[in-house]
Amino acid sequence: MIGGVIDDLSQRFQLITMHNMLADMSQPFQLGPMHSVVDSLSQHFQLDNVHNLMHDPNVFTHLCAFALGVLVCYLRYANVCTLRSHPKTDPSQEHSTELLNQTQIEENYTSDTWQRQAYDALATTLLARDRIFPCIYASKGFKAQELSYLFLPSSNLLLHRTLAATARALISYQARARTLGPHTSLVIFAPPPTQPLSVAAYHTRFWAFLRALHKLDPAPWPADVPTDMRSERWCFCFNGTPGFVGVMTPAHSQRLSRHAPTLCLVYQPRFLFDNLFRTEKSRLAAAATVRGLIDKYDLLPRSPDISHYSQPGTTETKQYFLLDENEPAGCGYETLGG
Repeated sequence: MIGGVIDDLSQRFQLITMHNMLADMSQPFQLGPMHSVVDSLSQHFQLDNVHNLMHDPNVFTHLCAFALGVLVCYLRYANVCTLRSHPKTDPSQEHSTELLNQTQIEENYTSDTWQRQAYDALATTLLARDRIFPCIYASKGFKAQELSYLFLPSSNLLLHRTLAATARALISYQARARTLGPHTSLVIFAPPPTQPLSVAAYHTRFWAFLRALHKLDPAPWPADVPTDMRSERWCFCFNGTPGFVGVMTPAHSQRLSRHAPTLCLVYQPRFLFDNLFRTEKSRLAAAATVRGLIDKYDLLPRSPDISHYSQPGTTETKQYFLLDENEPAGCGYETLGG
């Protein structure tokens, strides 16, 4: 109806400007065309003052309708400009472009990109036959193409776009993790830093990153997981899902099981462990196998911080980021939000 009024009045008052303004909604919004419309209307009626308008109810009625049409045009134009400046994106599409599988990486990244180099280095590590990587479940997941991958947009872990990309990837991955296979993980690579960092520097940045990521958590913290990071039952939770995060860095030179050519975070929901190790016997057997391989793989004795989740006297904060020496790592915080 409004469109009809605009067309009718535009023809009656020969306001070509209005038709021009409506003709191309893709053009950037400018106030100029509207001023022209108002000027044309004022000249047509010779509205020197408001009394002329009030004495002609017919003109007043049409002018009100016309003004409403102009307002609609303004809102439509403003909306176009807003969409062009801040385009809407389908969250599912956003996820699909960031969360990658093995085939997508191999088809879309060439060997000269840092993304492909980080991926190839991981593949070499997981597939090596002469030196078996201690986490045999990660190797099984890679061979079965059950792993998902995220390449962060920056080595600065505290940038909002880096944190937002991680948050989106976690939510997307959690939604499909149960369908990917029993040995799935989300592998997160950061670009190489502009200058080399020490293990201590990576350690500090990792915990600052996890705390900043916690601020983007869309769901309440699970009621059955303590927020006190000193508790043996604490673990990192996001989107209501408890999980484990293992860190690998370029700075690790002795603890080779935690070495990667660029910062690499490996995330696993805790329900994966519950499914893999349904009995105490299976859990102990798996731990013994992994620890035996660690003893052969690393260039220093196994870290005393490696333990079982919820075992009294332990904490997950010491296991996420193992130092390159047998000293307690910890994180320096009591809560992620504190």
